[in-house]
Formats: sequence, C-alpha cells, structure tokens
Amino acid sequence: MVGIATVADGINENRPKTQPRVTGFVWLLASMSVVGGFLFGYDTGIVSSAMLYVVNNGAMRPMNHLWQELIIAITPAFAAVGSLFSGKFGDRFGRKKSIIVSSFIFSIGALLCGVATSKAVLLIGRILLGLAIGVASMIVPVYVGECSPTHVRGKLVTSFNMMVCFGQFAASIVAGGLAYIDPYNIGWRLMFGVAVIPAVFQFFGFFFLPESPRWLYRHRTAKQSRKVLERVYGGDQEWINYELGEIAALHEQEERARAEQG
Repeated sequence: MVGIATVADGINENRPKTQPRVTGFVWLLASMSVVGGFLFGYDTGIVSSAMLYVVNNGAMRPMNHLWQELIIAITPAFAAVGSLFSGKFGDRFGRKKSIIVSSFIFSIGALLCGVATSKAVLLIGRILLGLAIGVASMIVPVYVGECSPTHVRGKLVTSFNMMVCFGQFAASIVAGGLAYIDPYNIGWRLMFGVAVIPAVFQFFGFFFLPESPRWLYRHRTAKQSRKVLERVYGGDQEWINYELGEIAALHEQEERARAEQG
C-alpha cells in the first residue's frame, strides 16, 4: 500500500528554478482520469431519486424497507471492499489497467441497474458500482499525482474530489429531468443507465493514455518512464531529469525500507 499511496516531491535537491508549462497532454490525462470521480458522485447521488419510483415498479414489487435500505447501502459497503484490494491490484497490474477495469465495472453496474427486471439484478448492479467506486477512489488520485508536474500536482489530484461533488449535482439535475418521462417504468431506469455513457467514454479513452511513470520505473524500465515524462513536461529535459531523479530516489528509499522490514 505504501507504493501506491506515496507521491513524493523534493527528494532530489536539483530542482529547476523555473516552473514547467502545463501541457495539453496533462490536462487531457487529468480530465479523463477524474471521470471516475464524476461516476462516484453520480452513482451515489442518483439512487435516492431513483428509489422514489423503483418501489412502485411492477417488476420490483413487493419491495419492503429492508430491500430499499439494502439497495442503497450496498454500494458504499462494497466501495469499502473495492478500496481494500485496489492498492495491491494497482501496484501489481498498474494504475492504467486498474482504471480501465473500474470503468468497465462502472459500465456493467450501471447497465444492470438500468435494465434490472428484479430486485436481485438491481442489487447486483449496485454491488458492482460499489466495487468500481472503491477502485476509482484509490487509484485515480494516485495516477493523476504520478503523472502531473509538481507545481500543479495538488490541484489536479484534488480535482477528483471536485468531480465527486459535481457528479452528485449532475445526478440531481438528471433526476429532475427524467422524472417527467414515465418515471415508474422508464425514468428511473434512465437515471441509472445514463452513467454508462461517461463510464464507456473513460474505458475506451484510457487505452490511448500511458501508464504512470512511477509505476513504469518500478515495474518496467527507466526508459519507458522517461518517455511518459517527456509528454508530461513537453520535452523540457531539465524537468524530465529532475523528475526521473526524484522517482529513482523514492524507489531506492522504498526498497531500503522494505528490506529493513524484512
């Protein structure tokens, strides 16, 4: 877990005097990543509105209070489960693959909720959404932090939290609009199903984004790590060398700590 959570800054003392420019690639990478935060907020926010109509849908009857509470509470419960294993998964298979997996699970979960023909199917969909939220909430901030220039790292990492709030706000707007489209039969399904769109967008988009340079340095080669840093820093060799030196120093520090712990 240490390896996935650590984003160091300032280990290497040869920090360049001028700030690097923030490239379009960095903004693209951060924007694609924080879609996970939007999905987190949307999927936790939409359920309260959708459940107003789910309870009166013919396929979901009878739905007592226990079932209602279970469908709502199961998502944050499984988000906790997802966050527990996502650290080791992200360390072993990479941040990029972890986010691709989470967006795939988001897609399937939202789709199941939208087409659910029984309480059990709806519950399974909500479980999958919880797992995806757990993975995204752990991996996305780390990926953004490891791929961002040092002077905007904090700002870009916290944009994940901003997108969670925006997702909850969007859920309220969407629910208000879809409440006028046969809400007991179609509206609530669309409320859940809309989340498939950003999830699929992130899923395919991440196939064109690179792995984190820190993960590449630890699990692949310094050369591959440098190639990503060249895109992050727009070819600024001074900053590329500084960042690579910082990654190397952090890696050495972690290896030494791991050896001391046995």
